Amino acid sequence: MAAAGIKVTGDAAKALAKLNQGLSTPSLMAALIHVHGHFVEKTEKMFDKEVDPYGNPWTPLTEATREIRVNLGFPPGPINTRSGRLRDYLVSARPDILGHSDGVISYAFPSRGWPDNDLIIRMKQADGQGRGPARPVVGMNAGDVGFVLSTLGASVYLGRMF
Repeated sequence: MAAAGIKVTGDAAKALAKLNQGLSTPSLMAALIHVHGHFVEKTEKMFDKEVDPYGNPWTPLTEATREIRVNLGFPPGPINTRSGRLRDYLVSARPDILGHSDGVISYAFPSRGWPDNDLIIRMKQADGQGRGPARPVVGMNAGDVGFVLSTLGASVYLGRMF
């Protein structure tokens, strides 16, 4: 392997070849699909346990809110799942990973596509921008950052495919 007049041989050449493989678009896309699965699973657990991205419990629904839900034909709970559309939007999204021939890769969760107005309202409400307390449904904690970095590190430095 030669670049800029420098010849690399032996173990160094093997290490560079492995690093190059790990930096390839298919390898990084595979790693990001693995990351996407992590966030889908995390989001499902957040809804099941009724907690925010940091593990803090969502503020309980008031009795008045439960009564309104029942009067509208919805179950009185669980929190953030009156119709189930918000949860479905977050956990049913396919991995939104774009790889380009120039090596640029981007990832969006839950999706790059804009949700309809009803879901936008639900997401703002969950974020505390409507009436009632915030009950966040999207976010990363330190453990998530560590997972993403270790996954990408395994892909880049170990050439590991997921």
